[in-house]
Amino acid sequence: MASHHLASPAAAATSAATVSRALFKHAYTKPSYSLLHAPLLRAVAARPALLSAATAVSTTAAPAAAAMDNVEEWGLRPLAEVDPEVYDLIEREKRRQRAGIELIASENFTSLAVMEALGSPLTNKYSEGMPGARYYGGNEVIDEIEELCRTRALAAFHLDPARWGVNVQPYSGSPANFAAYTGLLQPNDRIMGLDLPSGGHLTHGYYTASGKKISATSIYFQSLPYKVSSDTGYVDYDKLEEKAMDFRPKLIICGGSACPREWDYARFRAIADKCGAMLLCDMAHISGLVAAQEALDPFEFSDVVTTTTHKSLRGPRSGMIFYRKGPKPPKKGQPEGALYDYEDKINFAVFPSLQGGPHNHQIAALAVALKQAMSPGFKAYIQQVKANTVSLGNHLMSKGYKLVTDGTENHLVLWDLRPLGLTGNKVEMLCDLCNITLNKNAVFGDSSALSPGGVRIGLAVLERSLIGEPADLFATPLEILPEWYFFPVFQILRTVPNKLLGVLSMVSVPTGLLTVPFLENVNKFQNPFRRPVATIFFLIGTAIALWLGTPAMTSRGLVEKDFVQIAEYLHRAVTICLSIQAEHGKILKDFKKGLVQNKDIENLRAEVEKFATSFDMPGFRVSDMKYTD
Repeated sequence: MASHHLASPAAAATSAATVSRALFKHAYTKPSYSLLHAPLLRAVAARPALLSAATAVSTTAAPAAAAMDNVEEWGLRPLAEVDPEVYDLIEREKRRQRAGIELIASENFTSLAVMEALGSPLTNKYSEGMPGARYYGGNEVIDEIEELCRTRALAAFHLDPARWGVNVQPYSGSPANFAAYTGLLQPNDRIMGLDLPSGGHLTHGYYTASGKKISATSIYFQSLPYKVSSDTGYVDYDKLEEKAMDFRPKLIICGGSACPREWDYARFRAIADKCGAMLLCDMAHISGLVAAQEALDPFEFSDVVTTTTHKSLRGPRSGMIFYRKGPKPPKKGQPEGALYDYEDKINFAVFPSLQGGPHNHQIAALAVALKQAMSPGFKAYIQQVKANTVSLGNHLMSKGYKLVTDGTENHLVLWDLRPLGLTGNKVEMLCDLCNITLNKNAVFGDSSALSPGGVRIGLAVLERSLIGEPADLFATPLEILPEWYFFPVFQILRTVPNKLLGVLSMVSVPTGLLTVPFLENVNKFQNPFRRPVATIFFLIGTAIALWLGTPAMTSRGLVEKDFVQIAEYLHRAVTICLSIQAEHGKILKDFKKGLVQNKDIENLRAEVEKFATSFDMPGFRVSDMKYTD
């Protein structure tokens, strides 16, 4: 009877209209999200016949059911049985992590409890919307989890829920940043963030020397970067203020990815107020330090604060956006009783503007990490991170090495390799062979292009006012300013007494840079400058520093004396690099020849593995590993 009734056109139309009205009513009772489902609902109302047909399908089992895997077969077998190849790769990665020294400042080891939440059945659930206003049913437990995570996030950072709110749905830090921009700004609004070579992040509005917009932030918004002082390595607040008053940004971004010193948030606030801008802090790298109250508090002065959760916070890969709420402080020209309006804007920017359903397993894992971050043990961990960083930095400086800003106040040091005549990519490459994981990084600013601090053949990262813009990874030969073609000549003139060689170089360098593209583009003369060949000549010297962080190895229980030993390993690695370079030359392809069957590298690797495997490993038990050798 029911199937015949639904098959009737009139009845089907009535049923479809009823469903449509109910759905519309349901959707429009949820503010801000109502228009999202309107096209779908109109389609349901307009095609009752299809609705009828779909609901009248027979319940007889399909022939394919007999061939379908049962739940025990496909749904309850362990990974090692279902996919031995992926299982083996994971086990190999476990071995790599356990047997190595992890010094990448943006990485950390998370806990077994966090991993259990990440691998939970919460990954099965769709939950578009916010707690209490979802577009799917069955979210009662999910709502509790997200509310718990939000409550813990505010508590972990010592925030008053009446004055601050938080969105915990961003998939990671970059989506969190762009969601904040989307909520706070209109397309083509002006922003100012720290320049990438100065230690900023791509999402802070980076574009290349030739004007190529690399980040979506610089594509959709007008960006003017501020920089660190080429003399001190600290943010030049006076120049920042001068630029801000001329540029009049709507948003100023503080925070960075390679900054070993504290931020003057009070000065940022004063500059933002003076030029009429909002202030956003990206505390992704130092969020663990902020939670432990071992760094200056950005919340005191910022309007919005974003962060990742997998760095010093030791959580899963996720992101959070904190925003002010409630009444604004009294201000000239502002209506009395004015309220912050960030909450709805940011929540709507996260969903539905940029994301779909939140990753509920990720949010649960974040809740676990936030609980751990509120423990006394976590504060002690962060204190140890800072002590270990100072120990590492001091020992490197005792060996005569140069650190950017001559030290550190947080979890990382930036090691300037220019005085050694080495590049970061060579040291990183050799350290990888020794099971020491770190990453190269550009150091901002020589004081003069004519008198650089070290001998470099290649790209230098300088202020625009000195010699124009440096070449970049995305520039073509014609986009590189003419001054940079002659930059290698300056190095030659300073390091060789033969002036004739210098004169010849002044002719050969630009000639070579302009002719090689033609040779590379044989049979493609119709567009000879499309491929960025000239840039390759500069890449040898692009990365001239190492970026070293202590959070990951501190998570394994290492203390100051252990980081003195790590500094010794790094010293040996650099010594080997210099030896190889002296024997084989500075050209990278020649340098690589010296890495093959090198006994010094093999001996250092063996020592590093013995050292690293003597410490505990969070997240998984060594006894359960496939590879323990």
